[in-house]
Amino acid sequence: MKNQYFGDKRDLFKYDLWLEIAKRLGIKKHTFIPMLTPNDLTKQGGRLPADAGAYRRSVFDFLKRCGDKECRNIKRLRALFRAESLVYHPYRDTERGYFKHGSRGEYFAAIQPDWLRDTAILIDPDVGLETKGPFWKKRPEQYVMYKEVADIASAARGRSVILLFQFLRPNAKKRKDDLREKEQRLRDALRKVRFGWRPIPWIAERQRSREGHWLPRELAFFIIAVAKRMEDAIEAVVQDYSRSRGLLSSFEGEEVPTSREAVGMSAVKEEAKRLIDLLPDHATWDDIMYEFYVKKKLGKALDEAAAGEVVSHETAKEHLSSI
Repeated sequence: MKNQYFGDKRDLFKYDLWLEIAKRLGIKKHTFIPMLTPNDLTKQGGRLPADAGAYRRSVFDFLKRCGDKECRNIKRLRALFRAESLVYHPYRDTERGYFKHGSRGEYFAAIQPDWLRDTAILIDPDVGLETKGPFWKKRPEQYVMYKEVADIASAARGRSVILLFQFLRPNAKKRKDDLREKEQRLRDALRKVRFGWRPIPWIAERQRSREGHWLPRELAFFIIAVAKRMEDAIEAVVQDYSRSRGLLSSFEGEEVPTSREAVGMSAVKEEAKRLIDLLPDHATWDDIMYEFYVKKKLGKALDEAAAGEVVSHETAKEHLSSI
């Protein structure tokens, strides 16, 4: 994120999505992780929205007031959330908090735990998820690493949801494939958080190809359910929001399963295959069953921890001493 981008027409989609996803999930806290970097000499940003369209009028009016070049500063977002009567936690949204590659570990580790509980978290890097290409190596501060997203998801609690900004490649025809690849890598990274991830939904503005197909426009957001019990609600919200705003989502053109068990089984089968592949060639049935048992117990414990269903060390000691 750069201050020069603030107030751009892309922000109309971004902040409307952030507010609406939280509202439809009953979340009233918002945490902003901007990964703020210094302005550059390019002329990116400054494409002001002409009208609100299907988005919130209040967000459009706010961005119009921020359209002056001298007023483009993400600190002004605080006023929007005050006007919406919502709790807002901006993490290092000033020039003193510029994101740097050399200190990225400290940057993410210092996020206050309370800011990650029952909140809608927006992670907003300049570009998006790390890549394997030369741009990542040249400007790593413009990207968030898969591991960093997983660490935030691991620290988040309760009914939290993560919105992750992703700028898309110039070739529109390759954007869906790129999103599918990133989604798979993101899901692989998130396996350290909990067991049985469904495909992570994404949502984007859309454009038509010459052949008449809908394609993602230029940016998308991954919507990540921190707790497994939130997946159904988030999938429903993404689909409903996409339809109401005339957008494109990862569910477009697909029959979305209505059975939680049907979707869960595909994830379990995938994880079971992965566990077996990791075992040595001489593994026995007992070895396989032990791995499955441990994975199931660990997955259940992680889900309970993510939902905040934990007790303190002292409470546990008192309970054990009373047995």
